[in-house]
Amino acid sequence: MRHSPTNEIGIRMSPGADTSPVQRMVLAEGGVLLGIDLLLGVGGSIVATRLIQGLLFGVEPGDPITLGAWR
Repeated sequence: MRHSPTNEIGIRMSPGADTSPVQRMVLAEGGVLLGIDLLLGVGGSIVATRLIQGLLFGVEPGDPITLGAWR
């Protein structure tokens, strides 16, 4: 039976436990996931713009402003 992350945090936060290592663990795991997602997202968008380069008018495939545009 697998334990959920919430159960693991609860066990690590047992009475008298220090919260700093648990906070570092959660932030480190979240940071790794964020980094992987950013690399995949930016890399995927660059590859996609290269594939549809013929359809882009007035925009370079790796234009940082276009890649960073939110809407």
